[in-house]
Amino acid sequence: MGIIATGSELAGAGASLEGSMIPDSNSSLASALARVAQAEVSFAGLCGDDVAQFRETLRRVADVSDLVITSGGVSAGAYEVVKQGVSDWGFHFARVALQPGKPQGYGFVQASGGRRIPVRTLPGNPVSVFVSWHLFALPVLAKLGGRDPQRVHECQEATVVEAWTSPRGKVQVVPVRLTPGQPGQTATVQRTHPLGSKSHLVASLHKANALMLIDRDVESVAPWSIVKVLEI
Repeated sequence: MGIIATGSELAGAGASLEGSMIPDSNSSLASALARVAQAEVSFAGLCGDDVAQFRETLRRVADVSDLVITSGGVSAGAYEVVKQGVSDWGFHFARVALQPGKPQGYGFVQASGGRRIPVRTLPGNPVSVFVSWHLFALPVLAKLGGRDPQRVHECQEATVVEAWTSPRGKVQVVPVRLTPGQPGQTATVQRTHPLGSKSHLVASLHKANALMLIDRDVESVAPWSIVKVLEI
């Protein structure tokens, strides 16, 4: 698997931050998630907001990979390098009814030897990457590994111990801590950050062992309600 984190504002590990630069967390995050899924990481690095540079990097990474994951550059900003770079290659981009992780995309890159390498393009904020990985990238990995991709999304029921609000019209995906219940009791879940699932709250992801999925037509969840949970 190749991993490309896009954005000229990103600084690699150990680099000094100047001006509006921010640390790159996505390449490390995606690399760790890939290894947990028993995928070998062929490349994990950065690419700036130059379209020609991105296209060249994507081709080069595809030559040594069976799947490429990108982060950033797929929304509606002025420098959406991924969308600008591959739209004319037949890639598909959409805004799904999901929070976080609304902008998504996918396509194929022609690699050496005539291989068509699948590419999943994820949003740029780290919690969006985390959520998108489990919902959209893991099923592709399962398919490539000869496993049933539908098994990736088998949910269980759990009891949420606190009240919750959710935006109507979107499936809200919340990183949570899942605690198994006693015999005859359902498991319980608690959010890992007091602000919930905002897309920049990367600091709490290490505490999450599940994702709580709140349906798009639900605006509030009462304490001790039953919710759907995807164990990760």
